[in-house]
Amino acid sequence: MNNNNNAEFSIDESIALSLVQTDTFLDATLNPTSLKNSSGYALRFDGQADLAYWQAALDRLVSSQAILGVRLDTQSEQPFLSVTDTHHSLVLITAETNQPQELLNSLIYRNYDLHCEPMLGHWLVQAPDCYHLVITAHHLLLDGPSLGIHARLLIQAANQPDDLPKISTLAMPQGNFNSHETLAFWKSELAQVEPLHISNPAFSQTATLLNNPANTQVSAVATNASEPLHLKAGQRICEQLPFDAVAWQQVKDYCRSKKITPAFYFKCLFGLLIQYHQQAEQDFAITEIHDGRDQHNRNDLGCFTRQQPFLFQASQITAESSFSDWLLAARIHQKRAKPFLKLSPSAITHLPMASDTLFAFNFNNFVPVMSHQGQSVAVTIFTPQMPNLVQGYVHTAETTGRFELIYNSQQFSSNHFVERMALIHQQIVSGVERLDKLNWLLADEVDSLDASWQANFSADDCLIERFYQTAEKFPNHIALTDSSGSTCSELTYSQLIIQVNQLAQALRFNLDCGHFDHNQLDNRASSSDQLIGLCVNRGSQQIIAMLAILKAGYGYVPLDPQSPLQRIELIAEDADLQLLLTDQPLTLKTACRQLTLDQCLQQPVSEIEKKQPSPQLKPNPQSIAYVIYTSGTTGKPKGVPISHSAVMSLFDASEGLFSFSDKDCWSQFHSIAFDFSIWEIWGAFLYGGKLALVPEDARQNPQLFADWLIESQVTCLSQTPGAFKRVANCLVEGQKSGDLRHIHFGGEALELDSLIAWNNEFGLATPCLTNLYGITETTVHVTYKSISEEDLASNQSRIGQPLPHLSVRLRDALNRKVAPGIVGEIQVSGASLSGGYLNRPELNQQKFIEDLVNGGTGVARWYRSGDLARMDALKSEQADYQLTYLGRSDQQIKLRGYRIEIGEIVAQLRNSNLVADAAVVLTGKADAAQLIAYAVADGEVSEAIDNPKLSNPKLSNSQLSQQVLTSLQASLPLYMLPAQIIWLDQLPLTINGKLDKSALPSAVDSSKSAKSDFQPNAELPQSSIEKSIARIWQKVLQRKNINLQDHFFRLGGHSLQAAQSISELNAKFELTMPMTLIFKFPLLQDLAWEVERELTEAFYRDDPKPFILQAAIARKARRIEKEKLQALEKKGRRVKSSLRPKPELTAEPKAPAAVQSDQQREVFEL
Repeated sequence: MNNNNNAEFSIDESIALSLVQTDTFLDATLNPTSLKNSSGYALRFDGQADLAYWQAALDRLVSSQAILGVRLDTQSEQPFLSVTDTHHSLVLITAETNQPQELLNSLIYRNYDLHCEPMLGHWLVQAPDCYHLVITAHHLLLDGPSLGIHARLLIQAANQPDDLPKISTLAMPQGNFNSHETLAFWKSELAQVEPLHISNPAFSQTATLLNNPANTQVSAVATNASEPLHLKAGQRICEQLPFDAVAWQQVKDYCRSKKITPAFYFKCLFGLLIQYHQQAEQDFAITEIHDGRDQHNRNDLGCFTRQQPFLFQASQITAESSFSDWLLAARIHQKRAKPFLKLSPSAITHLPMASDTLFAFNFNNFVPVMSHQGQSVAVTIFTPQMPNLVQGYVHTAETTGRFELIYNSQQFSSNHFVERMALIHQQIVSGVERLDKLNWLLADEVDSLDASWQANFSADDCLIERFYQTAEKFPNHIALTDSSGSTCSELTYSQLIIQVNQLAQALRFNLDCGHFDHNQLDNRASSSDQLIGLCVNRGSQQIIAMLAILKAGYGYVPLDPQSPLQRIELIAEDADLQLLLTDQPLTLKTACRQLTLDQCLQQPVSEIEKKQPSPQLKPNPQSIAYVIYTSGTTGKPKGVPISHSAVMSLFDASEGLFSFSDKDCWSQFHSIAFDFSIWEIWGAFLYGGKLALVPEDARQNPQLFADWLIESQVTCLSQTPGAFKRVANCLVEGQKSGDLRHIHFGGEALELDSLIAWNNEFGLATPCLTNLYGITETTVHVTYKSISEEDLASNQSRIGQPLPHLSVRLRDALNRKVAPGIVGEIQVSGASLSGGYLNRPELNQQKFIEDLVNGGTGVARWYRSGDLARMDALKSEQADYQLTYLGRSDQQIKLRGYRIEIGEIVAQLRNSNLVADAAVVLTGKADAAQLIAYAVADGEVSEAIDNPKLSNPKLSNSQLSQQVLTSLQASLPLYMLPAQIIWLDQLPLTINGKLDKSALPSAVDSSKSAKSDFQPNAELPQSSIEKSIARIWQKVLQRKNINLQDHFFRLGGHSLQAAQSISELNAKFELTMPMTLIFKFPLLQDLAWEVERELTEAFYRDDPKPFILQAAIARKARRIEKEKLQALEKKGRRVKSSLRPKPELTAEPKAPAAVQSDQQREVFEL
């Protein structure tokens, strides 16, 4: 049994723990309630238990295996193992049922007191018709593979005791762990991997697996080959995929053809499923549980397993990649990592991303096939519960195997992970190699999705013709009101038609009478696809001009007069405008001809021509109605042309859903350069309703807007969520919602918790609140969702189902079908799709693709939106699924190697009861990059800040920031925590109601003062701990001088530097403080006190109970002294360093003998 990796010791010796065992011991001591070190197995037998028989078998086994008689001695300075316990009692327990799962779970998943309790447990559980022999073990003594070995040896001790092997020595894993080369390799290998997040949408929380033995069931015996089983108990679920002899032979044949082992195959298959499940586009790591044994000790009992990262190169996947490519990349990594596998658990936690891996894979928990006295023995392995991990296990026997996925159902949605693994496995072993050719959808998912998301009609009308038909039907209805002036002006439909006709005729006159060169027509879809720029200020004249351009047979390009001239010039040139219609001349460098409204209307036109114009360029339904320019990633805006039929299809599809009426009054809040205005304007004009133009002062003032809504008797209100939040507060305070019938949200993601106050006051029935997801390229709106009480409780941005004229699907980066519950990009097809960006052939090729329609028959154009969503099952008669919006794919930023969703940070900020609204931006470059949060305080908190006379204590902005950051630490990883929080009265919005990032105040650039001069009144560090922290901060932050009241993040520190600082502190003082500690104690003095507390606690860890009282008294003494110091400082006194607080323990602490006197003096002088 001797080999290079293990050392043997006589049973007469006291054996020091191995490095792996030492880490396990420290982890168990620091986390006494964790169940990740608890495991065991159960053997099931028919009939009645014979306690004496099995006690004898157990005694024989313990006496033959030295490791089973080991006790942990924790009384000395260093814990060690000694063989002192050669008799283990078997305890008989009675169970009421034959399947006492809760009882077995409670026996196996329990906490161990390693200071006084054996690391093994033995029970006989007698059930009515059978009994269970249960063996429990702490991971420090027996690892996972040892369980199957122990079970086989126990049966052998009962059946054939004379053949029982005897091992009188203890084999301990040895070797050069955590070498400099090993650590350097993994730091480099994991530097750029992507963090994976697990969550269950039903619970809306970041995953932190719960340790609850009463709610845990992780095992069962599978019988049917390749038919997944689901075993549920409380929050803990085990999904199983069993392989019978035939199926397992198929696995081995495939592995033989690829020259890989089944262990490697399942690890790579597990990684591929994670990549699809998580839609990982960057490299990611999982935790691999390695056996740690070799051919010399493969049958030894003990603690040999170790954890190691395993890297999957998802960034290398392309549409042409095969599963063989995936295997090859993994083999290259495995070969490269082979010399660097000796890592202790504590070392792994300090590697970048290794401590954040959320998936673990463990192969070859060997389950022997055994019999006893002529009957087969059912063996159930109870695997450890590793916190924060979704665990994948492969259990093997002689001729069969089983894959298990174990997770917490409240924090991880499996989305048929195991069923999908079975589906992909069958395709792979059947010869399907290309990843993009693999079918990822289960049969019922394919049928449901193809039926649910297919467009069913389109319109074939022109906007302007339908408008004239409506005007003819309702000539005396008020069509347009404008209260922007001193008086409110109104126009009926007949009056509006006259003014539109007059301007349309004047436009034709100016364009056709020598002023327009028809030889310069472009090659657009039809002769009527000529564009006129519309740059007119808000008001009735703007609406009249828009209608006149359409009546004259042209399409319009809305331009905001407040836009920079350079942007107007750029758009005029890109759109090849035939004319720019303005209300006042603009000084432009472009050659585009301008015409003001006054100039246009100076031409004499007869009354007949006013009423019955005959446009020379008659539009057809497919011609361009308007072109809206949106921002482009290159900095150059891109034009989106939308046809008449696209707009008509939108309204014809929506009419039955919203019951549009000539009795409605629509507010026009948004700029015509924002496509939400299309919904407002034509929602009124196509059905004989009234369009009420919101005055400019009301658009800027929520209270004025609320008053105007009620006074104008608006029934249909369209708002971005950010703009509505402000006016909603005013309406709620006034307890009036006026005549509102519909409130439509669009333009940005809706945070449903912002509607709770509204719901409490007005409910959700009248007015009806609808979330409308839309894209300019698909004509305003794509999906709709009527908001319900259940939606509010979910606090997710649910966007519902597609409107009837559009098809929607989700695809991943390889354009593969995305199953329900998996994140994918929204792609849209149907009657309202734009013809493509103007003058952008390359971009059109990327964004508008041809592919099969939903259902697989025929080809359609699809628009790739760049928006991410998830399909969730919906229990409804109308639809099987609904979409949940998850943000932009390009909202993902990369900060020091980590990919971050800005929306996730914003959501967690808004979850705080101190924050009413929030935004997050990334500032700076390279190492100076920081996440900056902008927050609006909750109403009550804000009032407490502004009014110190209130009973609530006054909170400063820094105190608010500290409290919010503390709450964020519970839900966000270190790298996602903002470096600063800047408090605002309200978030600035653009004219379209979206966040105006350019108007956000700049963050304090602390890096500029990083080398500031010494401050004469600053209190310098004095104690050895304070000086050590100061030196580390100087090094990390590159500052010359650090004082006691310095704030780490106000000095320019960020999360990576925070982690580096704590890591160096841990190394210097031999502590295991968490990386988030500096967020809780950002002041140097506070951090020094916390380090002092950790050091003191380390000395008293052998007797923790009395120390708890001592530490509490010490903390109270420090708080009292700190308050005294603050009082003295307020009086302007100079506080000497000798007055700084020192802990006063109730009894003189006695240092352990191993502590040298110098160390003792240094620690206790604190």
